[in-house]
Amino acid sequence: MKNNSSKKCVLIAVIIVLGIIAILFYLFNPPTKNYFLNSGNTHSVVSDEYHKTGTVDAWVYHFGEWTPNKAETYGSLIKFNILELENEKTAMLHLNIQAFDNKTIKGQRCSESKKFNVKKILSSWDYKTVGYSGIENLQNNGEVIANFTVDPDDSFVEVELPVSELAANGFTISQADGVLCRVSFYSHSDDNNSEKHPYFIVNN
Repeated sequence: MKNNSSKKCVLIAVIIVLGIIAILFYLFNPPTKNYFLNSGNTHSVVSDEYHKTGTVDAWVYHFGEWTPNKAETYGSLIKFNILELENEKTAMLHLNIQAFDNKTIKGQRCSESKKFNVKKILSSWDYKTVGYSGIENLQNNGEVIANFTVDPDDSFVEVELPVSELAANGFTISQADGVLCRVSFYSHSDDNNSEKHPYFIVNN
């Protein structure tokens, strides 16, 4: 009887320990859900000095610098409509890097780190009509809500955003330093690389 009692105590102890481990795992690794941006829920416009009217739903999002002489400059605006995110306070945005270019040497990957700001767009815009100057103004007048750094070896970035605040007008990204690098992310419309579409990560 003593032996059986000891076995029961050991079994109960093991069950308790496993329960604690499961709880701790859940707390430190909460379940998540991914919401992908795609051609059915997102529109974007990319513009530079060569495309005055803006390129609608381009296969990449370009972000670089705006300069007084308009040389080698890029900007993008992104607006999405995902009902499940409208009441989420925060979500992690995952962006896959398509290129991180040195702006002074064509075709060469940037060897320096560069900082960027994520901005909430404060005014309404129409992806069908907004052009170069409109994108520039919306970027410059946006409200900084987060920031991130792209390092030379990075293949993606993740940044936490107040996602419900972006439902009205979307977001943009602008450089936060003078390093001469330009980053391009795979967009929502690159169907040949759908696994690289941007997505929001939400804790359930």
